Amino acid sequence: MGKKKSKTTLPIDDVKDTASESLLPAQSLDTNHHHLEQQESAAIRRQRSKSRRIYCAIFALTTGILGFIAALAILRAVEDANHLAPTKRPVFPIQYEASIAFHMPYMDMIEPLYVHVDEVKGLQKLSYYGGTDVYIYNTSGTSYQIIPVIRERKCFKFGSESLQHVFPNMALFEPQHGIFLVEGRPCFSWKFITKLHEPTSDGLLGEYTLYVDQKTERPVRFHYVGRNGMLGGSHIDEYYLDYIYVREGPVNEDVFSSLPALMNCTGMLDTMEARRVIPSKIFICSCQKALQQKRGFQ
Repeated sequence: MGKKKSKTTLPIDDVKDTASESLLPAQSLDTNHHHLEQQESAAIRRQRSKSRRIYCAIFALTTGILGFIAALAILRAVEDANHLAPTKRPVFPIQYEASIAFHMPYMDMIEPLYVHVDEVKGLQKLSYYGGTDVYIYNTSGTSYQIIPVIRERKCFKFGSESLQHVFPNMALFEPQHGIFLVEGRPCFSWKFITKLHEPTSDGLLGEYTLYVDQKTERPVRFHYVGRNGMLGGSHIDEYYLDYIYVREGPVNEDVFSSLPALMNCTGMLDTMEARRVIPSKIFICSCQKALQQKRGFQ
């Protein structure tokens, strides 16, 4: 008979140790896994933080470079603009119609004016207040003044009269360097300054500046601090004319003759002679009197 194999038995302490050893790997695995996750999370956070710092540094550097380039471009543009100057002296039309706004800043006054001119025929029509007051000048014939009198419009006629200026005499002006913004429009400028207490033969005395559009060279604004030489002239102050619209070309002769032909025009009285050629001065004087009266009551 063969020998019966004997069953090997372990001591109780060895069994307990083996059981405990079989349990340890599961607990330490969880702990180690959690620890590894924490290490990985910390590493990822550090990596992300580092990436953000690098990104911010690149962004700041790029922004700084672009800002520097933009500043250089602006400075270059300003420098170039300061060296720009008009090269062609403006030439104004002799046949035209124009819409003009006449300003007196200290009185906060704006007087709209519409003008028709034909210097070839020596004719001019000035319309104030939307055509309520009309002055028609003829250098070689009858001139007219059509104004409201009490409740109706009256037409008065008088002799030949010179035309009123709405553009300056550019022979006196010198070009200025730089670009100037007038109501948002880039403009060249021309300036004329008289000597102190020495008016010109045209009666100009002060500082006069004409602004013309940089591209079209059409008149934009005529600003002056001095004696008013436009539209009949007046005292020394600040004035400017805005040329809202100018159309160059022939003017129909009916523009100068149709209105008087529809009215019964009478000769002007001697007491009205002084009023006939300076409509803007009449308006300015009346505004000044009203302003003085207002101040007197304050």
